[in-house]
Amino acid sequence: MKNRNAITRVCLLVTLATLCATAAAGDPQWRILKPSNTGVPGELVRFVRVAPDGRLWVGARWPFWQEGGLGVFDRDTETWTTLANWETPIPSPFVNDIEFANDGVVWIATDGGLVKKNGDSWTVYNTGNSPLLHNKIRSIDLDADGHVWINNSGVQTTNAAIFEFDGQNWTSYHVGAELPWPLPWVQLSDVIVDHAGHVWVANTVLNGVAEFDGQAWTLHGASAGRFGELMEDLDGNIWTRAGVGGGNAFWKFDHTQFTIYPIGTTPTSLGLGPDGAVYTGDWSGNIRKTTDAGETWSFFLTGLNQVFDITPDPNGEDFWIGTIGAVGHFYSNGAWVRDYNSYNSGLPDYFVDLMQTDRDGNFWVATGEAGLSRFDGQQWRNWGNHNAGAEPYPFAGNEPMGTAYQDSNGTHWFGGNGIARWDSEADQFTGFWNWENNPGMGVTLFTYFAEDVAGRLFAATKYGAVFHFDTEQQLWIHEPVQPNSMPGMQADSQGNVWIAGRFNLHKWDGNTWSTATQPNPNYFFNLGGMTCLAIGPDDTLWLGTNEGLVRWDGTTFDLHDTNNSPLPAMQVQGVDVRSDGLVALSAHEFGATTPFPSGIALIDGDPANANNWSVFPYGQTPVPHYQLGAVAFDPYGNVWISAISEGVAVLLTGLPGDSDGDGDVDLVDYNAYLACVTGPGGGSTFGCHPFDLDSDGDVDFADFRTLQFAFAGAP
Repeated sequence: MKNRNAITRVCLLVTLATLCATAAAGDPQWRILKPSNTGVPGELVRFVRVAPDGRLWVGARWPFWQEGGLGVFDRDTETWTTLANWETPIPSPFVNDIEFANDGVVWIATDGGLVKKNGDSWTVYNTGNSPLLHNKIRSIDLDADGHVWINNSGVQTTNAAIFEFDGQNWTSYHVGAELPWPLPWVQLSDVIVDHAGHVWVANTVLNGVAEFDGQAWTLHGASAGRFGELMEDLDGNIWTRAGVGGGNAFWKFDHTQFTIYPIGTTPTSLGLGPDGAVYTGDWSGNIRKTTDAGETWSFFLTGLNQVFDITPDPNGEDFWIGTIGAVGHFYSNGAWVRDYNSYNSGLPDYFVDLMQTDRDGNFWVATGEAGLSRFDGQQWRNWGNHNAGAEPYPFAGNEPMGTAYQDSNGTHWFGGNGIARWDSEADQFTGFWNWENNPGMGVTLFTYFAEDVAGRLFAATKYGAVFHFDTEQQLWIHEPVQPNSMPGMQADSQGNVWIAGRFNLHKWDGNTWSTATQPNPNYFFNLGGMTCLAIGPDDTLWLGTNEGLVRWDGTTFDLHDTNNSPLPAMQVQGVDVRSDGLVALSAHEFGATTPFPSGIALIDGDPANANNWSVFPYGQTPVPHYQLGAVAFDPYGNVWISAISEGVAVLLTGLPGDSDGDGDVDLVDYNAYLACVTGPGGGSTFGCHPFDLDSDGDVDFADFRTLQFAFAGAP
């Protein structure tokens, strides 16, 4: 039995190596990560909906970047799948409404048309392939037959209609014709279908709400007021908020009369609980509740930001509240659970400064004012001032964060305007040092940590102040080395700590600091100064400068620039080395016109041989910006490149199947593969990418099928 299993495993590894070689021969793959496609897709939350399968769908956008879309949250696994407008067929960052059909189809209303999502199939209906008057879809609803009712109106449009679409045929009801309001008043605010199949429509700027019984339209409340959002309660009453100029109130129409409920502030939203309770939200952050059709009211929540959406969970007692900055999760008694926003559900900012992998295999991203983020391949966890209420955070105020480091004892150290010590097992901070409690520390941002062979921990600031941690005094003590600025600090395999200053290399050998001998005293000065540092597994130093890439083997400095190598631009902005020696770098150089020279390069072997270079110039890859910054390999061997103000580009260079980055593919990787194909998302998560051997965008049973079948009977 033992022999059979051993032979099986050898055969499997041979088969797996063949599959890996086949996959590795394909074109390089890229992924672009931004706040708009890694979690809640924007800071302006438009709506929250609970799908029939219990997943949460959030519509949001980023106004400055014109990015947005839908974030889909699996509450069981705490993972997000984001459908951003710039990488899906969703035609606009403005996603206004969403409905779920019984057949699993998702209908999405956007400013760029009506979107039908059927599994992985997308269809966009707009003026080019439908009778729609224009591409703005303000709201939608579904009737019992699955027909979509569409509010085709907008603030800046000059015509409007309600469309009924049965999947093939379109029927229209126009303002000035079928709909009982005169032209040019075409600002239809909402459309809903009630339990009897009647369609209700409101007009933001003209009085009354229109009802369609399948034969004719009837206008109700022409003398009552202007109405906005519509909702039906379990008793068949129609609830609406006042429209533009209609006063600070909500209304109820019981099919006989209208009753007004003044609130003294701008009304914003309505929600219906599974028990029939009606909830109303306002611009001042209050949510009121009635359980008796408006006879009595109580405050359910107060002190929120502007309330844009109220979604009681139809499958439970929780509430999801969409506000101007977040999706709030609350219990039925109003107790706050947590907030989900674009800063704590994914990459928290478009500006990425530094990145690195810790000893546990997590990838850390520093985003300045947005804080520190940890990515484990599926989930983001973020520490910053924006979500200090949900996460412990010792850095007071709106302070930038510079780096995270895990020492040989497993303790994490966070660098900001001060230093925090974090125990990941206890999930708590166990110390904090800054200018207030640590003499001589100052207020400059800490951006680097390194540890020598004896476990002596060093920290350095952005502008070159270096400290070590005195374990007896529990204080950070200033070091005598003066590097002027700090492009990098890192320890080699022998435990020597190297500092790249602006013009000099400094070395700590465990006892003293020294300055590395250069070809001449002005060597790095003549190259415009150092910009970054990385140390390879053979202890070769790779130094970025403003005039090229320098390799130092401890004896010789070799310069590789655009004159003697395929380097894509002279100014090397970031460099890193993988455990197998693969070098990745980013380079750009400022010029009179944009985009100026820019690109990414991989060096596999001696950089003096041009055949060992793979160069990816800007414009020939999906990299979203010609200004590039830091470079780092993640635990899977993929290289992340900061695209300055446009998030990060990830070049998927990891060995296919090598999930733990140890340079080979073995049973550890097979177990990780099983977790991917059976885990949340069906293996489509980023951390599962090394197993996507057929490059179809996900990990499924087509990948590693030989391995899967062979292991089926193994104990």
